[in-house]
Amino acid sequence: MPVPTPSDRSRSRSLRRLRAGLAALVAPVLLVGALTATDGSRAAADVPASATGASVAAAVAPGDVVGDGSVRYGSQRNIDGGNWAGVVVRRGTFTSVSASWTEPKVSCTHHNNLMAPWVGIDGWDSNTVQQTGVETSCHNGQARYRGWYEMYPEPPVYYRNTVKAGDKITASVSRVGGRYTLKLTNHTRHWTRTTVRHADADHTSAEIALESPSGRYPKFSTLTFTGASANKRPVTRYPLLRLDASTSTHKQNHTATVTPTGRFTISYKHE
Repeated sequence: MPVPTPSDRSRSRSLRRLRAGLAALVAPVLLVGALTATDGSRAAADVPASATGASVAAAVAPGDVVGDGSVRYGSQRNIDGGNWAGVVVRRGTFTSVSASWTEPKVSCTHHNNLMAPWVGIDGWDSNTVQQTGVETSCHNGQARYRGWYEMYPEPPVYYRNTVKAGDKITASVSRVGGRYTLKLTNHTRHWTRTTVRHADADHTSAEIALESPSGRYPKFSTLTFTGASANKRPVTRYPLLRLDASTSTHKQNHTATVTPTGRFTISYKHE
């Protein structure tokens, strides 16, 4: 995945400075996210530079916050996810996360167009991410699809197995102690890749996400995740955040309401 530009890196540093103040204002609402580039470099991108404490606080309604500051189970609010869209579940110790999707067809409008649906443990409020999914990048106007896994801060590892638009994918990450199993299945092309790795991680969040590490999404219609679960329970059984990816000037996509079965759709809005 492309290395963030100097302006992206500057934006990341400013976001880190903002984090402490935002966390103090609305600690259960917003923590830190991360994005991965091809060489493994990473920049926090959970809030654009235009975000304010007031806009973040508005992501949780007063009726959703209970006495200890946590968010009621089943509550759903959209917040600005920077270059992330999808769902983050928190307030737990996570041993597994999984979801399925159909790989969307994309139109390439820029050589930096890049996106990746994935599932993972950690990354929202920690310095590690254990994740697997499918990357879509653009080369000479053509989309290229590749399965991958990553144990950040190590760089991603790509699979050689074929992936095309329309393929039905299931991804999962599970752990026993510090032993992680990352599994990616392409049901259409009848292959599965399973990787076992070890990590000293926090396992305090789980994500079912669509990410653009370059900050430039290729054009697509919708992406629907089904069976989104954490600890083998639908993600709606946990406090969750719905993320809308955006730049400092416009929304890039929108994450719709998550159903009780863990189904939700991300709609494309703008590159």
